[in-house]
Amino acid sequence: MKIISVVILILIIICNDGYCYNLNSNKVIDGIIMAESSGRSIPGKCGEYGIMQITKPVVIDYNKANGTKHSHIDMLNPDICRKIGTWRWTKEIPSILRRRKLQDTLYIRAMLYTCGTKSTIKYLKKGYTPKRVRIWLINVKKYLKTH
Repeated sequence: MKIISVVILILIIICNDGYCYNLNSNKVIDGIIMAESSGRSIPGKCGEYGIMQITKPVVIDYNKANGTKHSHIDMLNPDICRKIGTWRWTKEIPSILRRRKLQDTLYIRAMLYTCGTKSTIKYLKKGYTPKRVRIWLINVKKYLKTH
């Protein structure tokens, strides 16, 4: 029974039109990259950088958690940006979900990834989904369906 429980906790699955994916898989990370930047390492409109559109607070959190000294400009390096974005998606966001007792779904992870914790909590209480999150989800699901 213990082994089954561990496997269930590790494999968080999303299903999209009959296709199922582990939320922590490289394919989902690739979908996030395409939704965030179409794979281009560019600055965003609100101070986010790189292929996964990482903000300064995320870089600071990553550095604290991992004992590194990355700068926000390092996010223009696709390898570093992917490493930090993957950490946020697979480690930091699940930790936030557990602390806040939120369900682990693609929808809520998308809200946390694109809006941050405070805004996500506010939006969930109001039952509101920002347009950018709806578009983000459409693009990630489209990528998952076609790749």
